[in-house]
Amino acid sequence: MINLTDFENKIGYKFKNKALLTEALTHTSYANEHGTKSFERLEFLGDSILGFVVAENLYTMYQNKDEGFLSKTRAGIVCEDSLSEIARSLGIPDVLLLGVGEEKSRGREKNSIISDVVEATIAAVYKDSDFETAKELINRIIPQDTYLKCGISDYKSTLQETFKQSKVSYDTIPFTDDDVNMFRSRVFLDGKCKGEGTGITKKAAEQRAAQHALEK
Repeated sequence: MINLTDFENKIGYKFKNKALLTEALTHTSYANEHGTKSFERLEFLGDSILGFVVAENLYTMYQNKDEGFLSKTRAGIVCEDSLSEIARSLGIPDVLLLGVGEEKSRGREKNSIISDVVEATIAAVYKDSDFETAKELINRIIPQDTYLKCGISDYKSTLQETFKQSKVSYDTIPFTDDDVNMFRSRVFLDGKCKGEGTGITKKAAEQRAAQHALEK
C-alpha cells in the first residue's frame, strides 16, 4: 500500500485535517469494525459538488446544446465506470480501508466502492478548504478531453445509426489483467471486425469497441 502522503501528491492537495482524508478512504465495513466514520456522508456531499462542477463546465463548453444532451453527457462523465477509472489512476484501491470480510470479497476491485471514494475525496477537500479548491481538484482529475469524448456518450447507438443498412454485432469475452476482471469486445459490421475495446464492464468494452469503429 502507498501511504497517505503519496496519495496527497497524486491528487495535488495536502490536507490540513488528515482525519478528513482518512474518513474519505474508510469503507463502512472498516468503520463498523473499528468504530470510526465511513466515507458515506462525504460521498453524498461530493456527489453534488462533482455534479455541479461538471454541469457548469458542460454548460460553458456546449453553448448550443440542449438540456437533454447536457444531462446525458454529464451522466457519462460522472458514471460509476468513469469514476472507477479515475480512482484507479489515483491509486485509491491501494489506500482504501476495508473490513476483513470486504477485503476477502475483493472490495478493492469493486467499481461501486472505489467510485464512491472519488466523490468522498472531493468532499473532503471541500471541507478542508473551500469550493474553488475542490473545483480545481475535479478539473485536474477529469481532463477536458473527457468532456469532448463524452459529447458522444453512447457510441453503440451512434454506430448503429451511422450504419443503418449493416448488421452490427458484438463478441465480448471476460479476461483478467493484473488480477483485475475485465472484458474485451470486438464489433462486427456485416461479419467484418471493425473495432476493438476493453473495459471493466461488458458495457464499457462494447462502447469502446464502437468508438474505435467510428474513429477508423
